[in-house]
Amino acid sequence: QRKNAPILDLAWKRAANFSAHSGRRKNGFYDTRRWIAILGVLATLIAILTQVRQGWLQAPENEAFALLARIIFVATPVLASMLAAFASKKYANGDWWITRAGAEEVRKEIYFYSTIWPKDSRDEMLEKSLARIQRQIYQAMGGVFALEEPRSPVRSLGFSDLTGDEYFEQRLEDQLNWHNNKISQLKKSRDRMTVLILATG
Repeated sequence: QRKNAPILDLAWKRAANFSAHSGRRKNGFYDTRRWIAILGVLATLIAILTQVRQGWLQAPENEAFALLARIIFVATPVLASMLAAFASKKYANGDWWITRAGAEEVRKEIYFYSTIWPKDSRDEMLEKSLARIQRQIYQAMGGVFALEEPRSPVRSLGFSDLTGDEYFEQRLEDQLNWHNNKISQLKKSRDRMTVLILATG
């Protein structure tokens, strides 16, 4: 039982930093795409309604509604185009994939530390690995990267070494459960999206 291993604590924090950045950037990317789709559907709906209700909008007493409809009709696709241009600039490099890979790479090194690396040199080996991973992420993101603090407490194994059974339970089984849960979530999301597309059409 190790009572003090600052480099191991730092490694877990770095993995959490990378995961937090990846999650926030991915959510921002998909939220932007979602709004672009909503604005596109809204623009189509307004175009249809203005054609169907053209006579009603041309009536003098409905002049204010007609003006509002024209403003929304023009503004909606413009806003969608602005969001698309913004997304293409802000999320072009797919940095959430880079930082997600970085988080998993750090975790891999942590498990090497806790299982097979020699005790007399593993602190130094982990320090070098962290420096290498951070350098690779920095280069892959074009030299622009700021670590984000995770919103939830950093999950770690503490400072204990792992046996083969503990490694299987905490690393392999945990990964298998995560992927199984993710597949279930994606299936539910696909079903919801199919219903939404049909309803929108």
